[in-house]
Amino acid sequence: MNKSNEIIYELYSKNYLTEKDVTMLLKLLIDEKELNDVVNSITINRNDSHAGGYLIKDKAIYINIADIIENSHAWMNRFPDQFSESFSIRLANLQVLETVLHELRHAKQVKEANSNINDPVHVIIKEGVDLGKHFSNRFSFREKLFYKIHYNSVLVERDASITSLIELLNINEQINFISPFEKEKYIYPKLVKLIKRGYTKDTSPSKRYFKLRKKLDIYDNLNFYMNDYDDITKLSWGLPTPYEEIKDKKKILTKVLPNKNK
Repeated sequence: MNKSNEIIYELYSKNYLTEKDVTMLLKLLIDEKELNDVVNSITINRNDSHAGGYLIKDKAIYINIADIIENSHAWMNRFPDQFSESFSIRLANLQVLETVLHELRHAKQVKEANSNINDPVHVIIKEGVDLGKHFSNRFSFREKLFYKIHYNSVLVERDASITSLIELLNINEQINFISPFEKEKYIYPKLVKLIKRGYTKDTSPSKRYFKLRKKLDIYDNLNFYMNDYDDITKLSWGLPTPYEEIKDKKKILTKVLPNKNK
């Protein structure tokens, strides 16, 4: 068992994760994922309005635990009679872990963008990382507006959001720390919603993104069928997929979680 998994299993249910806990976990995951060349700074509870972030040029990750806890309580307030105090702690910790994995996925995207691979998915990654290099104060006014309005359409964000949830479930396969209730109430609905977002009978999330970026000429030259991408890759990057295959929750979960019904 990875050391990070041991820490997750030990701390998940005890109390709200602390700054010390999250820093320790991030350091372990950075080592295990071999991301030391793209992450060299960790800040917890930065004075910022976001749950977390990865700053490419600074090689820095920040996680705002207090903001995540507040957001988790807001989510629970929609169902005031269904949840206990212990679930409140577990949900907040689950969302902290989700945010940690989300930001580490951005770091992995940068590492992938630095490779010499130029298949269609890596072209998408490199375009997204190029946009991300301007994040924060380096964004032009147009880029800030684009990110604010179309955040859910930005493909590097889509990929990080989807793969972080799938990674949580993969970790759970090893250490069984997420309850069936948490999966059914929080993870599965969110995962399905994220995957379905942007797909219609006429277009895909990847095509919509490049259209919004006014770069359809790049998209039109990508041959997505020359590579045998797995379902997670296809859906996390919003590649062209028959609409009938992603209309149904069960079909989606079967595609990305082959062990779900075993």
